Amino acid sequence: MLLLPIRTDRQLRQLPWINGSLIAINVIVFLLSLQMRSHPQFGAMMLNPLAPRLSQFLSYQFLHQDLTHLLGNMIFLWAFGNNVEDRLGKIGYLLFYLGGGVVAGIGHSLGETAPVLGASGSVAAVTGAFLVLFPNTRITLFYWLIIFGFFEIASMIVIGIQIFQNLFMQLFSEGTGSAYLAHLSGYAFGIFIAGGLLGSRLLVHEPYDLMGMYQQRRRRMAVGTEPEPVHTVSPGAPLRQQTLALLQQKNLPRAAEVYADLLAVDPSQVLTEPQQLDIANQLMADGRYSIAARAYELYLDRFGSHHATSQVQLLLGLIYTRYLPRRQRARELLLAAQQQLEDAAQQTLVRQLFIELEQPQDPADEFL
Repeated sequence: MLLLPIRTDRQLRQLPWINGSLIAINVIVFLLSLQMRSHPQFGAMMLNPLAPRLSQFLSYQFLHQDLTHLLGNMIFLWAFGNNVEDRLGKIGYLLFYLGGGVVAGIGHSLGETAPVLGASGSVAAVTGAFLVLFPNTRITLFYWLIIFGFFEIASMIVIGIQIFQNLFMQLFSEGTGSAYLAHLSGYAFGIFIAGGLLGSRLLVHEPYDLMGMYQQRRRRMAVGTEPEPVHTVSPGAPLRQQTLALLQQKNLPRAAEVYADLLAVDPSQVLTEPQQLDIANQLMADGRYSIAARAYELYLDRFGSHHATSQVQLLLGLIYTRYLPRRQRARELLLAAQQQLEDAAQQTLVRQLFIELEQPQDPADEFL
């Protein structure tokens, strides 16, 4: 059965041109190498664990055995790498990608003797980071077994199966020709670096990354709530389906109520762009400011490049100024909105909110 990741449901904030460039370089190098497969120079660029050279730890990452090898790696890199670049930034992602390939090569060299080539170790590092940064993001998979089609599944399930499969094959298979140890080293690198960036606060965590999920779990346990059981599918699936059905029936007030229950079960759930915005607006109109703020924050994170972004930033700034005192976050949002808003009334409201933010703060308010 053929399974390939096609896309994620997380909206990009900026064009992933580093990831696109890496894919282009891999394709170009593959085309150039077609004429030199039997040339000694091609073999010298592969990573040879018995006599490794420093340059090989970089060069081997851009070589591929055949078209199938290349396409498999590039499809996975496109599916997972774009969002990781979006979180790490251009330079950070490039260094991370190359570093992942180097660590994967080191892992292979420590445990194997056969030469290795390909971007699989680097791609494994990217998917490991994706697991930490976007564990609940939905992945669209293409399947082909007599018939073909598409289905969605949480990224933690897809990547978890990949890691388990590589670990199983490394332990119990022989002579398959696949560099499973390099893959596992890449996964470990991606998980460690992404987790370290979140844990050290060098990368600001989001509500639905692994650190956000851990903190939410600790808060629930701190107030005596039983920890949620482990599910193989999203525990909020029935509530999500109910929300979508109510939206289709044009029952927005009831859909907002069910969506609030959905966020209590699974804080990472995001609808389509117009649905998310409609739900958040309804929650705000109902005076449920805490849930509305969470819905708006999820909107910004998923659809941050949409034309409605500045209005959402303004609404969030209003909530954090008047109803949920988060002054630092309010200032950030209002500054960002002010640069994009063209409506005079909205600009006036921004200025009024800035004046309110300068008023003395109640010591009981947050210390952000």
